This record gives sequence, structure tokens and C-alpha cells, in this order.
Amino acid sequence: MRACFACWFARRRSNRRTAERGRHEVTEAEARGLAERAALEQSRRATLPADANGYKLELPKDFQIPQGVEFKLDPNSEAARLARDFAHEAGLSQEQFSKLVSIYAAERVAEPICASRKSTSSASKARCA
Repeated sequence: MRACFACWFARRRSNRRTAERGRHEVTEAEARGLAERAALEQSRRATLPADANGYKLELPKDFQIPQGVEFKLDPNSEAARLARDFAHEAGLSQEQFSKLVSIYAAERVAEPICASRKSTSSASKARCA
């Protein structure tokens, strides 16, 4: 059934005022979803370190350093400070920060291995380039 013109015009005018004020009409299900998402984000943020120094410079448990290669993270390095600052600004969890640290560590661990392979086959050179 069609609504009368006056009803349609009133709704349209009301919607325009709502849009002008920056409000959006949402369904009840959408409102519940938004509230749930906000609660999850608030809960996640509550588990983050209070400041950048709260991030531990540690590798994930599954990170493996090849035999014969020594590697240590320097928690006082400028790179560590910058990484902690980034993690805090980006809202990373400790687990996410550890994965980021593992990317750095994997690159550093590969350097001496690639240096020793420079004199070998071109296939090795391509992998280490």
C-alpha cells in the first residue's frame, strides 16, 4: 500500500534533517552490532600495555634460530624503542608486537647465512638478495 504524499514528504524532510545533523538511522540489529563491536574494542584496548615501555621485546615461542647462529635482541637499541612506540600508537597486542619482532629477527638471522652463501651458486644469491 502506498503512503500518502504528506507522510512521504514529512519522512523525507525528517531524514534530511537527520543527515544534516550527522545522525544515521540504524536498525536494532545494527545498533546491537555496533555496541558489541565497541565493547570488544574497549576490552581489547584494556589488555594493551599502558605505555610503549610495557611491550616486551621477545620472540614468539615458535620462532627458531638456526643452529650455529647466535642472535640476541638489544632491548635498549633505538630500533627497539621505535618499534615499541609504533606498537603502542598502532594499538598492537603483545602477540602482534612479538610477530613484528620476529620479522626483524628473521632478517637479522639471515644476514650471516646469506653472507656465507655469496660465494656459492647463483640460486643461493637470488634467495639472499
